[in-house]
Amino acid sequence: MRPLVTVFLFAALAAGAVGRAADPKPKEVKLPSEVDRVCLAGKGEYLLLLMKKLDKIAVYDLKVDKIAGYLDVGSADVFFAGTADGAVVYNNDKKTFQAWSLSTFELKLTVTSPAKGTVAGVYAGHASTGPALVVTSNGPVFLDAGRLKIVETDPFESSQWLSHPQSRLHCAASADGGTFAAWCIDISPSGARSLRLDGKKMVTKYEHETVGYQIPSADGSLFYTRNGVFGPDLKPLSKDEKLNQPNPTLPTLHPAYYLGITVQEIQVQERTPTQLTLYTAADHAPILTLTAPKAFGKVDRFDPVGTLSLYERIVAHPGLKKILFVDERRTSLHVLPLDIVKALDDKGIDYLLAESLPETAAQGRKYEYAIKVLSKAGKVQFKLDSGPKGMAVSKDGLVTWAVPMDFKEKKVGVVISIEDGSKQQIFHAFTILLPEVKK
Repeated sequence: MRPLVTVFLFAALAAGAVGRAADPKPKEVKLPSEVDRVCLAGKGEYLLLLMKKLDKIAVYDLKVDKIAGYLDVGSADVFFAGTADGAVVYNNDKKTFQAWSLSTFELKLTVTSPAKGTVAGVYAGHASTGPALVVTSNGPVFLDAGRLKIVETDPFESSQWLSHPQSRLHCAASADGGTFAAWCIDISPSGARSLRLDGKKMVTKYEHETVGYQIPSADGSLFYTRNGVFGPDLKPLSKDEKLNQPNPTLPTLHPAYYLGITVQEIQVQERTPTQLTLYTAADHAPILTLTAPKAFGKVDRFDPVGTLSLYERIVAHPGLKKILFVDERRTSLHVLPLDIVKALDDKGIDYLLAESLPETAAQGRKYEYAIKVLSKAGKVQFKLDSGPKGMAVSKDGLVTWAVPMDFKEKKVGVVISIEDGSKQQIFHAFTILLPEVKK
């Protein structure tokens, strides 16, 4: 699990110098049926596409842009979630849970639902092995994603996490599976909710506001919402001054970046193409803009297209240098290139970006973190400005620290200055978390 980055690094981008990505013709991947729900799986390498007409979940391979196989779930009335190596499916017709393999596309296990109450959703971190969050009419429970057994937790006040026929609770999980967010779309305010499982304890927060969807960042330290970026306190970080209101944001499959989407107000009749801007997650600096394919349609502040929400219709994968869009008809995927470095080079921006985030540490163990930097000028140098006793950073940006067994603090702040051949400098400032050692 990645730690909360409490002090933001600064990207050395010239003020207002936002790269404009070229608008190449998108690659269209046609699908055998309409898509009714989308979620990530396999550490971000797969999309699970529910196709109700076929009673199947298609497994779409993002690496090669084609369907790799199908999960024959045998029903259109299912809830499901992807994990690092599989999928958890709840069959509402039979009231059963299923565990599926993403390597063989075979059903591994089926059990009668061990959850009390009516199941209203299943959610898991796509880069985790679980547990999966199951939302029920009796409150949330956690399910072991492999054994399909209830994970024991302490009781807690769960009134804000109950499903309801008139205001179904929608949820999303961080990639690491440690943080969950929830909202309602049928009542106002929709509410902003977060939940973390700390051992057996469920730690929750609630804000009585309307923010629309809330998608946690990979480590759960930020929430990307219909109304901008929110912090761990469920408070907005910024607003779009031009529109005098926040714009929708979405995470990418790289924790260092996120997307901002330009919306069209309901009174605007012309169907101008949807614009997207890529930002750094650390200091919210805009890097480049691009235009969604025409088949993607218009984005407004209200209802989603068909049965899919905005966060299901856009999947940005900087690592694979692509961004996918589900079209308005939900029958095709449209793939555009997303090469960040090329876009910055084409714009002539002298960039210097730290695009990695550190891991957690543990008492009595050697800590290592390799800082990944993007620099046009090259010749990058690193300097440890502040950190715990015994920490060092190599000339290649490898942070090392022999963590003392008796280290008492639960977190420690670090500041590393980074300079490249053009004499640009940024500060990579972060907090390393040290989970309490269980005795």
